[in-house]
Amino acid sequence: MSLLTLPTEIVYRILDHLNIYSTLISLRRVCKRLHTITDTYDRYELDLSSIPESKIKLIASIIRPENIISLILTQNTSRKTIFDLFFLHFKIHEFPQLRSLTLSGITANDFNRILQALATCRLSSLSIHICEKWNHEIGSFAKSLVTRFDLRKLILKYSEDLIGNISWPYNCNLNYLSLEKCTYSQYQLILGNLPYLKTLIIRDCIIRDHNEMIVTFYSHLSSLTINDCHLSINDIEFLLAQTPSLVYLKLGSRREVFDSIFDGSSWEKFIIANISSLKKFEFLFSYTLKNNNAMPNINSHIDSFRTPFWLNEKRWFVICDYNMQQKIINLYTTPICITKTDYLSQSLVYSFSHFVTIRWAVLPMNTSHLPILSWTDGLFDINDIEIITQLDLRHNHVGVLGAEYLAVGLRYNKTLQQLNLALNQLGDEGAQQIANLLQNSTTLTHLYLQRNTIKEIGAQQIAVALKTNTTLIELNIGGNPIGYKGAEYIADALKTNKSLIEMSMSGNHIGDLGVEWITNALQVNTTLTTLHLQLNDIGDTGAKYLSHLLTNNKTLGCLSLAQNLIGNNGAELLAAALETNKTLAKRDLQQNQTSDQDAKSLLDTLQNNQTLKTLSLRSNQIGNQGAQSIANALAQNRIYRQTLKIVELKNNQLGDDGVRCIIQALANSQMLTVLNLQTNLITSAGILDLVAMLHTLPKISKLDLSCNKIGDEGAKHIANLLETNTTLNVINLHRNEIGSDGAQYLSDVLIHNQTLKKLGMSFNKSNDCCILEFLVAIRSNSAIVVTLDNKQIEEKFTQQLANALKNNTSVRTLNLNSNKMNDQCLGYLVDTLKNHKGITSLNLDNNQITDEGAQYLCEIMKNNSKLKILSFRSNKIGNEGSRMIVNALINNTTLEKLYPTQHQYGVAETICAIRNGDVPNRIHLECKRIEDIDLQYLCHSLRYNMRITTINLNNNKIGDIGAQHITDILRNNTNITELLLHSNSISDEGAKYLASALKDNKTLMKLNLYRNKIGINGAKSFAEALSKNTTILEIDLRRNESGYAAIVGAIIELRNNKV
Repeated sequence: MSLLTLPTEIVYRILDHLNIYSTLISLRRVCKRLHTITDTYDRYELDLSSIPESKIKLIASIIRPENIISLILTQNTSRKTIFDLFFLHFKIHEFPQLRSLTLSGITANDFNRILQALATCRLSSLSIHICEKWNHEIGSFAKSLVTRFDLRKLILKYSEDLIGNISWPYNCNLNYLSLEKCTYSQYQLILGNLPYLKTLIIRDCIIRDHNEMIVTFYSHLSSLTINDCHLSINDIEFLLAQTPSLVYLKLGSRREVFDSIFDGSSWEKFIIANISSLKKFEFLFSYTLKNNNAMPNINSHIDSFRTPFWLNEKRWFVICDYNMQQKIINLYTTPICITKTDYLSQSLVYSFSHFVTIRWAVLPMNTSHLPILSWTDGLFDINDIEIITQLDLRHNHVGVLGAEYLAVGLRYNKTLQQLNLALNQLGDEGAQQIANLLQNSTTLTHLYLQRNTIKEIGAQQIAVALKTNTTLIELNIGGNPIGYKGAEYIADALKTNKSLIEMSMSGNHIGDLGVEWITNALQVNTTLTTLHLQLNDIGDTGAKYLSHLLTNNKTLGCLSLAQNLIGNNGAELLAAALETNKTLAKRDLQQNQTSDQDAKSLLDTLQNNQTLKTLSLRSNQIGNQGAQSIANALAQNRIYRQTLKIVELKNNQLGDDGVRCIIQALANSQMLTVLNLQTNLITSAGILDLVAMLHTLPKISKLDLSCNKIGDEGAKHIANLLETNTTLNVINLHRNEIGSDGAQYLSDVLIHNQTLKKLGMSFNKSNDCCILEFLVAIRSNSAIVVTLDNKQIEEKFTQQLANALKNNTSVRTLNLNSNKMNDQCLGYLVDTLKNHKGITSLNLDNNQITDEGAQYLCEIMKNNSKLKILSFRSNKIGNEGSRMIVNALINNTTLEKLYPTQHQYGVAETICAIRNGDVPNRIHLECKRIEDIDLQYLCHSLRYNMRITTINLNNNKIGDIGAQHITDILRNNTNITELLLHSNSISDEGAKYLASALKDNKTLMKLNLYRNKIGINGAKSFAEALSKNTTILEIDLRRNESGYAAIVGAIIELRNNKV
């Protein structure tokens, strides 16, 4: 059996599940039979938001109004007013079978229009989502709606928290009611006045005065939903006890305290005693732990839902999730009772985030009480296997219980490789749980436990796990006070562990004694290659133990001893050991108590070292003498030129002489890529020598000279280097006293140098430096938002900015506010901006753009289809320039927001506000020198705008041609009720145009033409038109050229009792 041979009633059932667009545009055209069936089908739901705007007129011509039983009008900002489109193509009074009406995003004015057209309809269901703050009117019309249409179902959604009291008609037939928040007195009024009400849905109930709480029973209500309840558990029980006949109950609640609402036993007792007929109970209770809150014992609470009442009698099954990153506990019935569009879920769901969740389930077949690990977006499951390889829970106050839950949840996990639990107050008990995890895990390779107040007992537990673990390759326990005793336990584990490659014990307070234990273990260990021992109070004795290790160890490649207490003797011992060590490629002795002489002793070891790749001596107060020692050591060992890649000498006192020594030794280094000389008292003289050496480095890619004093002359030397260098892609020159001349040197050379990708120039003397930094970022496609506010951009830099943007695809926002940019500056940019494929927002506020520059803006608006936001407020654009911009705007269909210069000519500003959707229902353009040509643009914007009801054009220069344009508004716009044209220059010809529009206009109620130039012929035109128009109530024609005009106006007002 095919679709073509199915019985008609079955095809009707299929159509019940198709949208109207698919039915009438696609299915209807398949064959003659389906054409006939779709024409006779009489259960259509007309939802305009599901129909492309270009097809609405076609749908209106096809569908039979009598076949429509449901109408949905949903306004959104991405298309024209949906209500205007509906009234343009449909006549709601021709829908005789309409039973259900849904209005979303509706204004008071839109609703009144629809209400007038619904006079003959017999609605049984009405849903209204109000977008404006006219909720105070809800109380007045809700009663009339229920009685007028004899509604069975009413849904009211509104933006305000509470509505006023609604006088519900007694004994009406309403059986389904959905509201937002209501007070307890309103709740009682609803249940008391609506005896047939079976289903009540509210977002919350507010109890302001407990004295008003009177026990009353409402036995007719069978279904109650409170979606976001903030009542105390006592108030919830009081409320529910008044509806003993409930069959269905749904509760959603975000709790401030972890109270008995999470306790299954309490609920069991209450339900048995008060609402025993309850068949279905759905809930979602959420609690967010604050930083100082103790972690509740979830195990005991979840056990309270494992009783025969829950599992056998009611068969209500629950799940408890603990979101570890957000520290949120969610307890809910399964299947979960809310969707992602519900109000409550919006505060719990993070659409673009993934969170590790520990889950306890109480299900009929669940025999295990142990939690499992899940991934959620905060509430709903995410099925993404890839994200489970890394878990970052830094600074989440996991605590002991959280560590226990995590360890149990991960017990059977086979994918997690990296776990970061830094800063979580685990303590020794939490460390025990993580040790349990380590003993069971077969995939974990990286574990970070720094700063968790773990002491020697916790270190002992971790050490026990390390003895049997075979997968962990990196462990960080830094910042924990394990002391020398804890170091002893760890050292004992290192003797047998064969997987650890990198270990950080920085800040463990292990001292010299702890170092002794570690070095003894590493005499045996053959796998550890990286060891961090910073901040451990290690002195010369500890250095002695380390020197013995370095003499014999053949695997350790990186050792960090920064910020310890190693002095001259210790440095000498380490230096002696390094003379024979051939494997240590990176050593870090930053911020120890080493002087120039100490540095000399240590660096003498470089003479025979053949593996050095990184030399880091940051923050060691090394001056000229220490620099000479470094240079001598490097000069005597030629092998380093084939191995050394990174030299870090930041924050010392080298000066120009010290730098000269260093660079002479580094000359011709074949592998050097990074040189950091930040904060070293270097001037332009030192830069001159440095540049000469940099020419000899074939792979140098990053140079950091920040926080020195190179000035403009030093910048000139850097520019000379960049003329021929083809390897440097990062140079940092922050805080170097560089002025505009220095910026110019660099700017000139960068026209030809295309290698440099990043130039740091902030905090120098000239704004040109910041501009240059952004130019390089733009050219390199590394900037998304470019902000050059208040930088006094000159024409030369504007030209360079335009060139940088030509090949750029990354910039999305360009801010050039407050730069005194003139028309010529904008002229340089126009060719680039009108064709740029990435920029969506351009801000040119507070510059010096005139009418000539406005022409450039028009070119951008006409050609750039990507630009969404354009702002040029506070410039010098006059009437002519504004008219050009408005004209360009008429043909632009992509610009969403336009913010023009504010001045006496207000049409452009108003048109842009209309385009932006920022205009309320009134337009005020009084005394703006508006001429006829301006109204042409204004009328184009207002033709189909159905929001504006009042237009004030008093005291302008509007003549007969302008009146003709206004006529166009009155013919097409059916929403304007008040038009003010006081003190203009409209004569008989203009009056004739206006009068012709009034013959058919049914909405204009007030027209003011006081003090114009209307004579007797114009007055006759109005008299004829108004004899047929009964809508207009007030027309002011006084002080015109003919007294007859004033008489005509007076007659109309007398007719309507307005005099």
